[in-house]
Amino acid sequence: MWGIFVAWLALAGAIVLEITATISLKTADGFTRFWPSLIVVVGYIGCFGLLGFALKTLDVGLVYALWSAVGTAAITLLAVVMFGETITLPRIGGLLLIILGVIVVNLSGGEAHAVGDAKVTSAPAPAPVPPVPQQRVQGPESGEVPMLTPRSGLIPRQMRPRHDMKTDPDSDLAPVFPDLGRPGI
Repeated sequence: MWGIFVAWLALAGAIVLEITATISLKTADGFTRFWPSLIVVVGYIGCFGLLGFALKTLDVGLVYALWSAVGTAAITLLAVVMFGETITLPRIGGLLLIILGVIVVNLSGGEAHAVGDAKVTSAPAPAPVPPVPQQRVQGPESGEVPMLTPRSGLIPRQMRPRHDMKTDPDSDLAPVFPDLGRPGI
């Protein structure tokens, strides 16, 4: 019982810290003012710490829906009051849709669970994946990473042919220096 109550308190604290940090982000002027910038950093660290604590007990869909919706609505209203931002009909409609969405999420089975009371359901075992046949490259087992070339596939270093840019059109450096080693250029 206390675990669920503490989880709800942690969620409320996370919401308050998120609102505080976001409002301070506006006043930090691009992190050029020290105290608002410090409040942003400490607020978000504390917010996500409390959010993680709440997620130990509460469902993630429920927690995230409440956290984001309450935070968004509160920040929008505070921005109108504190910074004189305008509130328009589309903003009001959007906030109402967010609140309606949170209500739907809460009524659709989001519930708290005590730690250790996880519901165990038996799911069918996944079909076995057939093994991928291993292709071995001929050559010494030196543990080196083989070279992959478009024309010849995997070749260990000891078996790679020596390239001469002037005579070999398949040289690795031919795309980098196209005018070298090409007759008639």
